Amino acid sequence: MSFVISAGWTPGLTELLPVYADRLARTRLDTIESMMVYFGDSGEWSDSALRDAAWFIHQAGLTGAGYSRKGEWTRAKTSEAFRKANLGDPVGSRRFAMFSMPETREVGRRLKDYDVFTYSYLSGLRNALAPMLIALVPLPERLSVRLLRNVFRRNRLPVDGFVVAQIIGRSQGRPHGVNVQIVYRDRRDYWINGLVQATAARTVAGSKGVQPGVHFLADAVDPIAFMAELRKAGVEQVENFYEPRE
Repeated sequence: MSFVISAGWTPGLTELLPVYADRLARTRLDTIESMMVYFGDSGEWSDSALRDAAWFIHQAGLTGAGYSRKGEWTRAKTSEAFRKANLGDPVGSRRFAMFSMPETREVGRRLKDYDVFTYSYLSGLRNALAPMLIALVPLPERLSVRLLRNVFRRNRLPVDGFVVAQIIGRSQGRPHGVNVQIVYRDRRDYWINGLVQATAARTVAGSKGVQPGVHFLADAVDPIAFMAELRKAGVEQVENFYEPRE
C-alpha cells in the first residue's frame, strides 16, 4: 500500500522536477556543484486554497532563509536570500526570494553531494511583507485570505506558473549546465494541479513501480517515468544542456 502526500504552490511538481533534473544531470555530467530551483504562481486561487496557504505560513512561522548544503540545512546569508534570475522565455528575468517547503527540504536532504537552493517568485517588497505579517500575527481568516490574494494578483506573470531546475556541474573538465522547465499557460493552473494528482493516483492504483509506505511524490514514483506520463497528457516541459558563461 502506498500513500502519496504533497502540498505547495504546484503540488508534487516542486519536488518532482528537481529530482527528475538530478537524474537527468547524472547521465550527462561528471560532477554536480549546485542546483537552483525556481517556482512561481500567478493563477487564481480559491478561498479554500488561500486559507490552507495562510494556515501553513502561520504554523511555519518566520524562519530564517536557508538552503541544503550537501544534505545539511544551512542558514543563508542576506546576499543569498534574494536574487534576480533570467529564466528565458516565457518567464523572463524576475526577482526571487529564498523559500522552501517540507517537500523541497526533503529533496535537499537526500542530495548530499551538492548544494540545493529553492526560490519563489517575488514581484516586490509588498509581496514579502504580507506573508511575514501572516506568519507573525494571528490575523482574522478573511484578512489573511485577502492579503494572500493581493499577493498573487501583484505577482502577475505572462504564464499562470512555472517550476525550473538549473543544475551546474562539469563534464570532461568543462563547466556545463542542465536546465529543466515546466510552464503552465493562462487558465491552466487548476488543470495541472489536478493532472499531477490524478496521474499519481493512477500510478498508485496500477502499482506501476510505486514504493510502499507514506512518501512525498518524488519518493513514491520513478520521476523519469512519471514525467513521461505528464508529457503525454500535455504538460509543457523543456530541457536543455548548455555551457554557462564563465
